[in-house]
Order: sequence, then C-alpha cells, then structure tokens
Amino acid sequence: MRLLFIVIALAGTGLINAGFHAMDSDAKTRPGAGSHALERVAQWYWVKGYGSWMKKDERSLMDRYRMAIALNPDNLDYWRLAAQTLAYDCAAWKLESLPANDPAEPAIRAEYGRRALQFYETSRLRFENNPDWWLGAGFLAERALRDRTLALAYFRTALETSDQTYLAIRLIVRLLIQEKKPREAYDFLMEWYPRLPEDCPQAGKPALLQWIRHLEHNLKIQN
Repeated sequence: MRLLFIVIALAGTGLINAGFHAMDSDAKTRPGAGSHALERVAQWYWVKGYGSWMKKDERSLMDRYRMAIALNPDNLDYWRLAAQTLAYDCAAWKLESLPANDPAEPAIRAEYGRRALQFYETSRLRFENNPDWWLGAGFLAERALRDRTLALAYFRTALETSDQTYLAIRLIVRLLIQEKKPREAYDFLMEWYPRLPEDCPQAGKPALLQWIRHLEHNLKIQN
C-alpha cells in the first residue's frame, strides 16, 4: 500500500510525467506512449530488484517488485516471477541461518509457499481467463506447498480456460498417477486423447498414447 501511495504522489506532482518526457521527447504525440513509459519505469524497479536479490534482502526485493507491479499490474511475468522468488529464493535465504536438516525447515518452506501463493492469488481477477495464470498457480501449489490436490484444481481450471492448454493435460495425468489414481488418469486420457489434433506437436499425442497403453497394461484393460 505504501508503494501505491508513492506512485500516486509522484503522478500527482507531475514528476513521473516529467521523467517520461525526459526519456522520450515524442511521448505527447504517440498513442500509448504513457503506458510504454510506465513500463520503462516498471522495468527500472524490476532491474533494481536484482541488487536486492544479490544482497538477499527480502524486504527491499519485494518492495521493488511490488513497485514494478503497481506501475504495470497487467504484466503476468512480474506476478509469477515475484511469487516464485518469494517461494524459493527467499525461503532459501531464511533457511541459510539454520543448521542442516533443521526440523523447522518444512514449516518454513510451507510458510513461504503460502505467502507466495497468497501474493500470486491477488492477481487472479486480472488473469482469470489466461490459462498461463492457472498453470503458474498450479506449479506453486505443487512445488512450494506440496499440495497435489490444490495443484490439480489449478491445472484443471487451466484446461477449462483453454482446451489448447496441452501442458495441463500431461500435468494432470502425472499428478493423478502420483496420487495413486491410475483409473482416473486413464479415464481422463480417454476423454481428452480423441479431442487432440493429430498434426500438432504441442499436443504430444504419441507420448499420451504410450501413457494410455501403460495404464491399460497396469489396469488390465482389454481393448
């Protein structure tokens, strides 16, 4: 919130606009020049975050990331990378102060995973029709929170958002198998495999067919 107030204050005094015109003398005449200039300032804050990352300064890093996001909240990469940094890098910095194999490690990793996903979730309404947002949430749920059930829910929504989210199909099948639900994985594959295009490498039909045959063998399904 403090960062947003800073942005508003700068805009109100004209300092941001002054900076835009200093960078780009044609800013007044070109359509969209203001948004381009905002993105340049956002990128500046994002790059400044690298210095904080090198110092392992979580507070400064996240402040700069939040400023970049406040300037360009429609940049999904900012949200996703900031959440991933919080979940993995910041957690690792916290753990460096502990002895190896400290019993508090799982709880710390889980706490940072929750914080990262909560942070990422605040952008949901902006990107709810973008399957990449749901994939990003699913990866956080699976890898940072170790919550396969939640990850499955996110990946399923990614597929519902766009039936061309082929990666989600493979992720769902893998998680169902890991959750020891081979029959559900098989039924899911049999539902989706016929709907996938034959001439699309991204759909990965040959690999999915191998999965189907493997599951048929294990489940003793005769076709």
